[in-house]
Amino acid sequence: MRHQKKAHITAPFRDWVPRLQIGRAYRPGYDSKQLITTSESVQDWILGVKALGVRSVISLLSEPELQWYEHLPGGLLGIYQSTGLRTFSLPVPLDIPGVLTPNHLEQLEAAFERLPRPLVIHCSAGLIRSGAAVAHLVQKISLITSPEMPSVDPEILRRRITSGSTGSTGSPAIAAVTPT
Repeated sequence: MRHQKKAHITAPFRDWVPRLQIGRAYRPGYDSKQLITTSESVQDWILGVKALGVRSVISLLSEPELQWYEHLPGGLLGIYQSTGLRTFSLPVPLDIPGVLTPNHLEQLEAAFERLPRPLVIHCSAGLIRSGAAVAHLVQKISLITSPEMPSVDPEILRRRITSGSTGSTGSPAIAAVTPT
């Protein structure tokens, strides 16, 4: 009788906000030592998020970052969709002042409202852009839901998002989230 070794599934999350069913993560292949992201590393990433029930992905990768996956059939977003993940791409350039523009935030909010949850937001390292996005959504929702939600000091968040400062957690946004 042959015994199969169970694969260890690692979820690529940096943070998870259970009440909103939203998390931030690093991109597929970020944790790899390989120079070129393989189809296997993308599939492993997908298995990791799906193991936690994720149904949707918001990618904040810039256009040049998305090109890192062009060698894969369908590219990164096509692979997500082929596995049943609902996908929204919001390319956020790396060279803009601050992290997310008002236009980015508006598109993010619309995607968050429309996509089924649980969902994950990722950029490259899962720190700056995705952290700012998750914190913005937490702040937005906390203003219209219950007092049990964490609140975000708007001034701290504004300074960190526009300066790109990361604070102690490595994320400008998550560092600005404080319990009420």
